[in-house]
Amino acid sequence: MLVNLKELDLSFNYIERIENLDKLIERLRFLNNLKVLNLEGNPLAKQPDFSLAEYVAAILPQQTTDYYLSKLKCKHAYGNCLFEEVVPTPHLDHRLLPSTKALNTFDTAGYTNTVTKKRELRVIEADQEIELRARAQLAKEKQDAERLSLSFVEHLNEHQLYKSLWKGDEDGHTYDGGFPADDLAEEYDRDIFELTQEIYKLGLQNSKNVNRKLKSLIVEAIVLFQRRLQEMIAKLVEQAQPVFSQLRDVAVHFSENLNEIVNRYIATKLALQDFKDIPCELQNCMEDRETIANLVAGMKDYHTQRIDEREDRLMTRSKAFIDDMIDELNK
Repeated sequence: MLVNLKELDLSFNYIERIENLDKLIERLRFLNNLKVLNLEGNPLAKQPDFSLAEYVAAILPQQTTDYYLSKLKCKHAYGNCLFEEVVPTPHLDHRLLPSTKALNTFDTAGYTNTVTKKRELRVIEADQEIELRARAQLAKEKQDAERLSLSFVEHLNEHQLYKSLWKGDEDGHTYDGGFPADDLAEEYDRDIFELTQEIYKLGLQNSKNVNRKLKSLIVEAIVLFQRRLQEMIAKLVEQAQPVFSQLRDVAVHFSENLNEIVNRYIATKLALQDFKDIPCELQNCMEDRETIANLVAGMKDYHTQRIDEREDRLMTRSKAFIDDMIDELNK
C-alpha cells in the first residue's frame, strides 16, 4: 500500500510515454499524503502540444511545491497560474512548477484545453466521489462482517446472500436484463432477503443469550475459583504457622543456650584470671552478669521479631495475591 507516500520522484528517467497516463494520475488523487510528483527531465514533460505541469496541477490539487521553490526568484505569468523558478539542486536542476499561492487560487477553467485532451476534470472528480463512496461501503461491509461473525450471521444482514447466488452462475446470467422474468427475480430477491433476515435475527438473539449466559458462568466460575483459592491459601497459612512457631522456639532455645555458654565462659576466665582473647564487648561487662543477660535477651527479641515479620508477610502477600487475581479476572 502506498497510502503514506509523500513524494514520487521520477525525474530524468527518459520516460517518453506512460500508458494510460490520465488513469495513473487520477489514481494518485487517492494518495492524500502525496505532495510532490516530479517528472522533470523526461521527454514526456517536454511535449509541445501538452503541458504536463498544467495537467498535474489540475488533477492533483493536493500537491504543494514549496519544497522546490525559491521565494526570492521572480515570478512568471504562465496561463492563468503564477509559476516560480526552481532553486537548482543536485537532482532537480531548473524547472517550472506551480507555486503554492498559485495552486490556492488555481482556475481550472484556464486548463480546459489541456485537461480535455484527456478527461474533463469534473468527470474525474465525479468518478473519484463514486469510488470513495464505494470504498466507504466496502469498509462498512467489512466492519459489519467482522462484528456479525461473532454471531455466525456475517453477510446475512442485507442482500449479500442473494447477490452471491449469481456470482459465477453463467447459466443464470442468461436471463439478465429485459427478460420477462425480472419481476420473478425481484420476488426471489425479496423471499431470500426475508428468510435471511430471520436467520440474521436468530443469530443476534442467540449471541445475546450466549453472552448473557457466558457472563453468568464467568461470574460463577470466578466466585468458585476465589473460594478454592482462599481454601488453598488458608491451608498454606495453617500449615506454615506451626513451623513459624518452631522457628521462634529455636530462636529462644538458642538465646538460652548462648546465655548459659557465655556465663560459663566468663566464670572460667575470671577464675583463671585469664583475660586474653576475650572480645572487647564482653570485657566491658564481665563483672555485670545482668548486662550480659540483657544483651542476649535483646538478640532473642530481635530474632523472634524478624520471624514474626516474615510470618505476617506470608499471610499478607497470600491475601493480596487472591485479591489481585480476582480483580484481574473481573476486568
